[in-house]
Amino acid sequence: MKRSVLFLLLLGFSSAKGQDPPEARAILEKAARASQSGPGYRAQFSGKIEDKATGLDRKMELSGSILTQPPDKSRAEMKVGLTEQWTIRDGAESWVYLPRTKKYRRFTSTTASLANLGGLDPNSLFGVLTAGLQSVQIAPEESVTINGSPVRCYVISANYEPAPGGVPRLVTFWIDQINYMVLRRRIDLPYRSAEFPEPLARNLDLTLTKLTLAPVLAGGEFVFTPPEGATAMASPATQADSPPGAYRIGVGVSAPHVVSKREPEYSEEARRARLEGTVTLSLVVDASGAPMNLRVLKGLGLGLDGRALEAVAEWRFAPGQKEGKPVPILATIQVNFRLLPEWQWHLTRLAFNPSDGASVPSLVKPQFPRDRKTPNPGSVTLTLDVDEHGKPVNLHVEKSSDPDSEHEVIKAMREWTFSPGLKDGTPISEPLTIEFSQVATLPASPPPLPVAAK
Repeated sequence: MKRSVLFLLLLGFSSAKGQDPPEARAILEKAARASQSGPGYRAQFSGKIEDKATGLDRKMELSGSILTQPPDKSRAEMKVGLTEQWTIRDGAESWVYLPRTKKYRRFTSTTASLANLGGLDPNSLFGVLTAGLQSVQIAPEESVTINGSPVRCYVISANYEPAPGGVPRLVTFWIDQINYMVLRRRIDLPYRSAEFPEPLARNLDLTLTKLTLAPVLAGGEFVFTPPEGATAMASPATQADSPPGAYRIGVGVSAPHVVSKREPEYSEEARRARLEGTVTLSLVVDASGAPMNLRVLKGLGLGLDGRALEAVAEWRFAPGQKEGKPVPILATIQVNFRLLPEWQWHLTRLAFNPSDGASVPSLVKPQFPRDRKTPNPGSVTLTLDVDEHGKPVNLHVEKSSDPDSEHEVIKAMREWTFSPGLKDGTPISEPLTIEFSQVATLPASPPPLPVAAK
């Protein structure tokens, strides 16, 4: 049950639909933008979870703290009853740590994988996303007490598409009228589970109590170093390819088909780096047509792996069948990211290889060779180190199909700057492999065809 409590916090949402009061929708959209590009903050919060069903009336108190640095760095520490959990994200990797058992897990994706692992995502606690939004309503204004003083808030109620299993979702946001930050959030979610097959009414109510905008950071807040005596949990990548109960497409087992999907959004870091390519995901499409157990088989980095997971987690399928009955199916999906016109220099690979316990560098400023006026396909792959000052050093051409451009590519790469990777709070040098390409780019999105089994 504790795991399902944490999973509730990670529900994601997709693109807005329907007719609503324009003011209510505009407020919610401003809050969504603020959660992705507004100032970072440090906050404390408290709240409760209530479950009500036949013969059940259960309440659990929760409390915790959040530190964020948009768009994708965060640290959340929370207690739900006796369960305590930390989630740290450095923009490229995430860590889930359970202090009571001293267990931790490291992975290279974001929200969707956090949900699969029972992880906390601060944006799921007090952020706003507009995915799956069906309708919104505005209620009379109210105040939320922050740092001992009342802050006037808009009150917006939002109805979202049903969660897997056909369960509707209602979320109410208390949004401050100056910074458009969510100061309080209530989720009402009827649901069923193996433990409670009858409909179970659950609500989660969270309120910020203390808040500091744009806090001064020491530099190691988004780095996780396993404490002495801590042990690693099995990585999703080491799990069996066929989860129990899932079928492979083949004789007598038909493939699921996509019936609705949303396109993934670019991360700002990947957009600046002109990173294009394909993220390959493994998943199980369950008997209701919902995607489950998503994980990255082949990624791109710079936040695109997480964006692919977030998008596909909201797709819906006509389920595969065995002997005429819907069954869970193991499948793979390729999510293509295309950003630029053909023949413009861009990246098709950017891969760091950090040491254990180290965060990867984050991109500050890229530079590209001058684009050719006439098509001349080619690519140049470099290996290098991003040193403790965030500068590229030790550049070496690993592979090239365009010798005439190697000098220009190296010259451009020397102008890149990064925030260096950190280990134990200290800047370190990190190896990087990067591929510059000037070739025809990929289609914008995968076609909604039957999903292929891996």
